[in-house]
Amino acid sequence: IKTGVLVDASVTVSQYTPSQPRSFEIASDRAEEERTEEETNKEKTYHKELKQLEDNGTDQEARWLKKGKKSYYGYKKHTATNDDGMILGLETTTANESDTKHFIPLLKQLKIQKGTRVKSDKGYASASNKAYLKENNLKNGIQYKGVRGKEITEREKQFNKIVSKTRYAIERTFGSIKKWFNAGLAKY
Repeated sequence: IKTGVLVDASVTVSQYTPSQPRSFEIASDRAEEERTEEETNKEKTYHKELKQLEDNGTDQEARWLKKGKKSYYGYKKHTATNDDGMILGLETTTANESDTKHFIPLLKQLKIQKGTRVKSDKGYASASNKAYLKENNLKNGIQYKGVRGKEITEREKQFNKIVSKTRYAIERTFGSIKKWFNAGLAKY
């Protein structure tokens, strides 16, 4: 890989969602880790009950995710592409998994030359991911994310704009896969 690497996640909806109503707060995208332990336990209990019901029409491995005001039941594809949008690596997880946890395992699949810029959105912003890039002599292209009580600086906003201008290729890849191969829907 001589050019940059783009990393992003895409939600794939399961065709077989549970008919039983949810009894817990769904994890919001990019805020999966901010839920209380009680909410996480409610979700685990919900999925155990689904298995006990042996509802054959339900995908037992998929999980709920809330993106904006819409809820999805399915999976996330964490994908790495080159600057042209060609897929280099892929890791599939349940939809409620945090993006930050799957950045390093995804990059470990690839043979990236030192000095290559790895670009991703704010969903992958974490101290451990930035440290991994530094340790492996890769350039940091992870967009900055504001935290409660501390907004990002003007310089960080400019950096985010520069990264977002080149990240369109991975979004185009997701769009192509969904349009031509119906990959926005998981077959069961």
